[in-house]
Amino acid sequence: RGQRHSAGAGATGTAGGLYQTPFQAGATGTGAGASPSFVGGAASVGAASTSASGGGDDKRAKRLARNRESARQSRRRKKQYLELLEEKVSQLSEEIEGLRRVHLEDSERSLKQLRQAQLETLEKWVSANIGPVPSPLPLGTQAGGAQDPPPPPPP
Repeated sequence: RGQRHSAGAGATGTAGGLYQTPFQAGATGTGAGASPSFVGGAASVGAASTSASGGGDDKRAKRLARNRESARQSRRRKKQYLELLEEKVSQLSEEIEGLRRVHLEDSERSLKQLRQAQLETLEKWVSANIGPVPSPLPLGTQAGGAQDPPPPPPP
């Protein structure tokens, strides 16, 4: 993080890297060792700053590689987690559907029993208050055994 220098500190960004002034590299005096030079695509001054900036580049490269690997592992964990959640959703959906079917069957059975109980109660009341209840007749028949006349033809 401390390898980049702002323009206000005397560093200028170039295509090959950072250009360091002799004051930033710690060089004193003038001469060949104090003049800026470009070595290996990175800006440096003298032999001492070449090893320092090369170490910084290595650190940066290692940090970027670690960051890429960490991001790759994070994406892999996220994918596994999403697959786990999708499986859980599928299982819960199946469970809900099964419970819904059971509940529907139980509700139909309860309603049938309730209808039957109410019908028996009504038949008892009618028998006690009105008279005996005749047995139910099949549809389409009358008490005398004759069938209903057919409906008139449409006009």
